[in-house]
Amino acid sequence: MRIIGIIPARYASTRFPGKPLALIAGKSLIQRVVERCQQATSLAEVVVATDDPRIAEAAKKFCRVEMTRADHPSGSDRIAEVAQRNQCDAVVNIQGDEPLIDPAVIDAVARAVCRSSAPQNPLPASPNAGSTSPSPPRSGGEGRGEVALRAQGESQLDVGCSMLDVRCSPGEGAEMCTTATLIRNPEEYDNPNVVKVVVNSAGRALYFSRRTIPYLREAASRSVNEQLAAFPFLKHLGIYGYRRETLLRLVKFPVSPLENAEKLEQLRALENGIPIAVVKVNYDSVGVDMPEDVARVEKLLTTEKHR
Repeated sequence: MRIIGIIPARYASTRFPGKPLALIAGKSLIQRVVERCQQATSLAEVVVATDDPRIAEAAKKFCRVEMTRADHPSGSDRIAEVAQRNQCDAVVNIQGDEPLIDPAVIDAVARAVCRSSAPQNPLPASPNAGSTSPSPPRSGGEGRGEVALRAQGESQLDVGCSMLDVRCSPGEGAEMCTTATLIRNPEEYDNPNVVKVVVNSAGRALYFSRRTIPYLREAASRSVNEQLAAFPFLKHLGIYGYRRETLLRLVKFPVSPLENAEKLEQLRALENGIPIAVVKVNYDSVGVDMPEDVARVEKLLTTEKHR
């Protein structure tokens, strides 16, 4: 199974214009994200998808770049344009503002998609007109990601400091998947920028919201710390895996009412009957949303954990 990682990258940002090219300890943000993704054993290739020539010029020095239209309403729509003209079975959508993304988290998402009944041969691609650099040929008929995923077992994936709970039954697979982690910080409990998710007994998402869900009726009058102790609230981490055909089907639907209300693109999938498997991880993302976040990430890079 050929799985590619795609990083959507836009230059325009209200809070941090030019963010992908911001330097973090001597390297651009987008380069740091790409380098972390390239450490994942599941990905056959990492591609940056952008509509800006400045990002393309910088990124093509360390990975393949695909130019896209500028009018996409979401990151999923942008990567779908790239997936449409590339040969692959599945895609992992990695946020372009997380320079410390754990490669094991990427592998867990890829693994959830890999355990599917997808066709043995990669789906045909449209002519690769948007690529700014050619994809390197691979010998032996299998990409790096194909071999690595085939070698993994079907139980929980032990990644040292993180235990990844993939709840798909062997062979069942997931049309679409994402990740979540326990909320431990009280400041995140009612922060609308921290998206919450609730799942069913099979590990499928029931709903995502900027509100705190679920509402603990019997504990509503208690402190935030007490509520966090009473229920395992889940914080959504914005990485997605899709079967290629599912992604191409998803973006044909118009922006949905719930997606528009919450400004959460994954709700388009749920509203149109596409199930989303949620991989629970013992990991929390560190994003760059504002210029002041650069110093915080640089400080983390000096620690042994992120070198």
